[in-house]
This record gives sequence, C-alpha cells and structure tokens, in this order.
Amino acid sequence: MLQPAPYLHSWTKCWQVFLLLLAFLSSSYALAHPKEANHTASSKPTSRPTNQPTSRPSNKRRHPPCPEKTRKACSYWKGCQANSGLDCQMLGNMHLNGTGVPKNHAKAFPYFDKACTLGDKIGCNNAGYILHQGVHVKHDVKRATEYYAKACRHKQSTGCWNLGYIFHFGAGKVKPNYKWAMVYYGMACAQKDATACNNQAVLYQRGLGVKADGQKAAILYEGACLLKYAIACDNLASLHHKGKLLAINLKKALLYYRMGCSSGSGVGCNNAGSFYHHGKAGKQDHKKAAELYQKACTKKVPMGCYNLGFMFEQGLGVQRDDKKARHFYQLGCRGKIGDSCYRLGEVYRKSGKGTSYLIRAYQYYELGCRLGSSTGCNDQGIALFNGIGIAKNNRKALQQVKKSCSMNNSMGCYNLGYFYTQGIGVSKSRVMALYFYDKSCKQGSGLGCNELGYAYQKGLGTHKSPKLARRYYQEACELGSSRGCSNLGYCYNVGLGGPKDLKKALKWYHYSCKRNEVTACNNLGSMYDKGEGVKKDFKKAYTLFERACQMRLGLGCRNLGILYGKGSGVRKSCLVANLLFREGCKLKDTNSCKQKCK
Repeated sequence: MLQPAPYLHSWTKCWQVFLLLLAFLSSSYALAHPKEANHTASSKPTSRPTNQPTSRPSNKRRHPPCPEKTRKACSYWKGCQANSGLDCQMLGNMHLNGTGVPKNHAKAFPYFDKACTLGDKIGCNNAGYILHQGVHVKHDVKRATEYYAKACRHKQSTGCWNLGYIFHFGAGKVKPNYKWAMVYYGMACAQKDATACNNQAVLYQRGLGVKADGQKAAILYEGACLLKYAIACDNLASLHHKGKLLAINLKKALLYYRMGCSSGSGVGCNNAGSFYHHGKAGKQDHKKAAELYQKACTKKVPMGCYNLGFMFEQGLGVQRDDKKARHFYQLGCRGKIGDSCYRLGEVYRKSGKGTSYLIRAYQYYELGCRLGSSTGCNDQGIALFNGIGIAKNNRKALQQVKKSCSMNNSMGCYNLGYFYTQGIGVSKSRVMALYFYDKSCKQGSGLGCNELGYAYQKGLGTHKSPKLARRYYQEACELGSSRGCSNLGYCYNVGLGGPKDLKKALKWYHYSCKRNEVTACNNLGSMYDKGEGVKKDFKKAYTLFERACQMRLGLGCRNLGILYGKGSGVRKSCLVANLLFREGCKLKDTNSCKQKCK
C-alpha cells in the first residue's frame, strides 16, 4: 500500500537542509571577499527610491555617446536627437560661426538640414547659405535655392532676401532674373527687412526688371533708412543730390546724409561734411564740416581723413596744425586716396625743413600719381622740372605732365602747353602749345584761357584776333586768373578788341594789383602818372611803380627811375634814377638799358 505523505515529508526536509547549506556558503563567500560585496551594494541606483528592488546595471546604452566636445554643444545635440528643431539650429550655428567649437560648415550642414526638416525656418535658410557659399561642402546653388524657398515660405525674411540676391546677381547656373529678384526682395521688405527694401529700390532706380521710377525708389529707400539702414539713407540722399530721377533738393540730400551718418555710415558723415564745407545747402559751417569729417575718419572712411587733413592744413573750422594735417593726410593716403598723398607731399614741400622733407614731398607726389591723382602727376612733373626732392629731368617731367593732362587735369594741360612753348623736353611748337592751352581753358583753367588770349593777341601759332584775345582774357578773369583780369584791364585801357573804357581798366588793374599781379600794378601806376581816367597823382604812381620794381618787373623800375629823373612826386635824383635804370636793365627791360638821367 502506497504512503505518499512520509515521502513528501522526507523530500521537504532534504530541500530545507540544501537551502541552509547554500545560505551558509554565500555568507562565507561575502566575508572572505569584502570588496566584491561592497561593490555589489554600491551598484544600487542612487536616483531610485530605496524601497525599489535592485538590479545589475546593463552595459548597453540607450543613445550613442555625444560626438561634441563641449557641454553646451552636447546639450544642444541631445535636444536635436530628441527632435528639437531649435536645438539642431543652435548647434549648427555653433559650427557655422565657430562658437566654442572649430568652425566647420560641413559639420553645421546636417544639423541645419535636420532643423529645416523639423520646421525650423532659420535652419532652412542657413542650410541654403552653406550650400550657396560652398565652404567645406560642395557648392550647389540649385539646392541652396530650395532651402531658401522653404525658409521664405515660412516667412523668414533672410531666406527671401537670399533668393532675391541670387536672382539679382546670378549664381552658378542661375542667371540673373530681375523680375523674380523684385518679387523676393518685395516679400522680404514686407517683413521689414531693410536690406531687401534697399535692394528693391536699387532695381527701381536702375530700371532693372521694371521701368526706372525715382519716386518708388525714394519711398523704399526712405523706409529702409527709417529702419536705420545707413546705406539706404546715403542712396536716398544721392537721389536728391544728383537729381537724375528726382528734382535736385540739396536740403533733403543733407538731411538724409546726416541720417545715414547717425545710423553709422562714414560715407554719409563725409558727404554731410562736404555740404557744410562748401555751403551747398545753406551757409558754410567749417566747424560742423570738420566735426563730420572727424566722424567719417573715425569710421575708417579714407576720404573723410583726407578732408579733415585739408581742414587742418588750411585752418578751416579748426586751428591750423600742419602736424595734424600730415597725420590725417597719411591716413587718407594709406586708404589709397591719391589726392591725400599729393596733399601730404605739399605739406612736406612747404614746411621748409630741408632736403629730407623735399625728398618725401616728391615721393608722395609720385605715390599720389600712381594712385590716380592727376594733380599728383602734375606736381611730380613740376618737381622733376625744378629739381625738387630729385634730380632735374625734363624728359620725365614732360611724361608726367602729359599723364596729368590725359587725366583731364587743367593745370597739367596748361603746363604741357608751357613745355611746348618753351621747348622743355620736346621741340618748340606754338601750334601744340595753343592746342593744350585751349584744352586747359575748356577744363576751367583761367591760366589756360589767358595764354590762349595772349596767343590771339600776338598771333602765336594762330592768326591775330583782338576780339578773341579780349574774349579769352575776360573768360580767364571770370575763372579767377588775376593775370587774365590784368590783361582785360589792358584791353579796356587801349581799346584792344573793343571800345576803350578807362573806368573798367582802372577797376581790373586795381583788382589784379591787390592780388600781386605785377603788370597790373605798373599799368595802374601809369594811369595815375598820366591822369588817364583819373586825376594825376604822382605819389600814387610812385607807390605803384615802386611795388612793381620790388616784384622784379624791369618796366616798373624804369618808370620809377623816370619819376626820380623828373622829380615827379619825389625829390629829383639822377643818381637814384640811373641806379633804377640799371636794375631794370638787369631784369631784361631793354629800354632801361638805353635810359639815362643827366
């Protein structure tokens, strides 16, 4: 008969003994290996509550390790892995700009691409930008436009602007399309993107893709200017200044140049300074001009430095200071303003500090000429002719004066005419001289017009024509030539090329003599001596002849000697008269050589 109960009891008892033995062995192992036992206890996760069961940690990770090397970059990386478009975009920007990580467009692109996929509009624009620039990645304008289009559709103004820019100027296989450029610039401008408004205005101003429209251009420029975009302010000022599409309005031009200056445009500061300097929109204000030139120079506009140097050289709005003038001319010259180099040479030449300064003067004339200053080329030629800071060289002087004239410099053409008149470095030719005097006159040189008048008066290289002589002398006078005014006075005095008018003769002789034109002083003295158009006045005649003689005019010395010989307005003295005749003879007045007082 079976007995299951005792069998079960004996099996249970054996099992209990086995468990007791196993527990004993485990406790013995722990006591024998204390480090391993402690390690097992410390592996319990500290973030979990203590009442939770422990488990052995797994060697498998849920995410791959962060490839970035800074904590901030890793933070963005984790966010990007969690599909945060903003974090992907921020991490891309770090690689794009080299912020905290090495600059690398190739590393930035995947993050921007993912950001774009996740709906981040800036990510779309920046992905397009990287492909557009082609730095560290393959240049791909077609894909760039796709990314820009996504950004633009999400109303990201920079994306629209970039599309406008590509269609405006063309890139890769994308040819310029001004109509599409206008569309995308317009979309960006509607979102208050000042650069887009400015570029759209440029298209209207130049008539690209649309009919040229100054009014629309002005409205868009003004909108961008009010958004503090300085270039737009300058462009709007230029529209009012030049008057090509709008009526000239110099007051508005000055207003917008000043707004551009306030928004950070050095060009605006320089142009506003020029308005005050020359009184283009009201009274001259040299002090304001100097202040604005200073701002322009501080903003690294070389022309502003050049203009400020001129103010210090001339003492306009500031105290005259050649040292400061040299400093600012130097800055302008470094900025490749040829005229600034030339003016720097002038300051060195006029300093009177010896040969080393004259050598520097020549060097700056030469540099100015190389940088495109026509006046620099002319002055380099004159320095070579006179041996200023370099050995005389008439042939090279002729070359530099020719170069100046070819750049439409009126003084260069005048001097070239003089070289042909005198045969300096070239064969004498009155015809060629006349040609260059005529060119100089047409370019606004009073000296050129005066020489042209003299040629027609004497028939040098052309037929005699008193009427043309008188006309050119008048033009020379109007252009500020004191010698031209003196010769115009002579025409009125003797009736050359028209009727006599002694009052006008006196007027122009007076004008020219005040400006140290020696012939005018002598001729005015003759009018007082003879009583022509004025009451005889030997004392005045004496003063004027004396001045002419002191200015090294032989005829003036002879006329003064005649007064001493006759005792007119001065005590008679043949001794003094003969000394003056001798001086006149030395000054190449042939009649003085024949004159004697007995």
